[in-house]
Amino acid sequence: MIISKKIRFRILFGYSVPLILFIITSAAVYFSLKLYEKAHIQTTQGIAIFDKSKEMDIIAANLQMYVRGYILYKNEKSKSNYEDTKKKYEEVSQFLSVIVKDENQKILHKKILEKTGQLIEQSDKLISLIDKDMSARAINEFRNRDLINLDVEITKLNNEFDEREKLLLNMAQTEQDNALGLIGFSLMIGVALTLILSLSSALLITKGITDNIGEAINAVSTSAAEITATSNQQEKMATQQATMVNETATTMQELGASSRQTSEQASSSAESSQKSVSATEQGAIIVKQTTDAMDTLGVKVGLIAAQVLNLGEQTAQIGNLSNMIKELSGEINMLALNAAVEAARAGEHGKGFAVVAGEVRKLAGESKKSAEQANAIISEIQKATNATIIRTEEGTKVVETVTELVRNVGVIFTTLSDAANNTYESSQQVFLNAQQQASAIGQVVEAVNTLNSGALETANGIIQTKAGVEQLKVIAMNLKQIL
Repeated sequence: MIISKKIRFRILFGYSVPLILFIITSAAVYFSLKLYEKAHIQTTQGIAIFDKSKEMDIIAANLQMYVRGYILYKNEKSKSNYEDTKKKYEEVSQFLSVIVKDENQKILHKKILEKTGQLIEQSDKLISLIDKDMSARAINEFRNRDLINLDVEITKLNNEFDEREKLLLNMAQTEQDNALGLIGFSLMIGVALTLILSLSSALLITKGITDNIGEAINAVSTSAAEITATSNQQEKMATQQATMVNETATTMQELGASSRQTSEQASSSAESSQKSVSATEQGAIIVKQTTDAMDTLGVKVGLIAAQVLNLGEQTAQIGNLSNMIKELSGEINMLALNAAVEAARAGEHGKGFAVVAGEVRKLAGESKKSAEQANAIISEIQKATNATIIRTEEGTKVVETVTELVRNVGVIFTTLSDAANNTYESSQQVFLNAQQQASAIGQVVEAVNTLNSGALETANGIIQTKAGVEQLKVIAMNLKQIL
């Protein structure tokens, strides 16, 4: 998130550099345009003033010309032209009075107006004399009046006014040219600075962004390599666990078959001792307690299906079950031995019991061997998963309870072994224990199968994770090559 913000700010900074330069350049061009506009207005006004000044000079000459023509010929057209020229003079003089801004020009213009006013005043008097048919007097006054000198003075003042206006016009044109040059210079410098700074900022920003992305790619590549190594180790461990669990399942299935045979033999022994039913009540109570304890143990073992990740606890419970089976096999062997002793005491009536007791001892021996094999495999599983064994206390307590109950059963059967009529109770107890053993082994087999499926799914998930990490490494390398 922090890197993305830095990249965003750098990009915004990169765009802001040409924008700021554009604003500065625009301001410089606007200032130059204002200077050019001012100089252009001054130039335009100067040209207009210069033209009107020339027109004033012509008006003064025309006034004298029309007056002379009217004096000599009393031509109405000359008088009309004179009046029109006077109106033209008033328009031009008013225009110049408004447009002239230079103080020296104002002074010269005022003098020109004064001299021209004198010229018009004298000319009006001469025309008035002509209108009164006093031509001789008008001609005489025309000769005596200094109209020619006034015209010369007006011309001189106009020339001085024009020279001053030329100077002002040249200055305005120079300012106008300078303003145009400043506009071009501002544009050229602005464009050059914009290009240079934009390229520089783009290079700096690009370098910073690529460096950050490169560091991120390297971090991703390193993490991907570490994840790949860890996934390889987990894949090996999961495969090993799946193999061991599979072997345990096979062994437990064999143990289940042996337990079923033991159950069948115990059933035959119970059928042979039906006459001893009256002595089995107390044994039945103990067996019921044992059944309840074994059910509790079955519930604990059932947690194996919901706790795939806690493989250590489940394998520990399996080990406890195997130990229980081993102990039960020892107890069954002891009971069968006692039954054989009692059968020997009974003589001919106990031969059948002696044969059954022998078969039971054999089956108990096979059960003990199977339990020892299961214990060996479970020990291997515990070595591979000893890091996950954290919940063994409850299973241990349940096993201790079951062991204590079984010991009580052993005490009862030892007490009843003094009498031959108690053989039925012993056989019935063996039968029930064998059934419980078969049921427990069946539950263990189901739990082991569930563990096997979970281990396989874990291995497949690790393989998929490994493939995803490899693909991530390829993407990171491609992105690094692009940068």
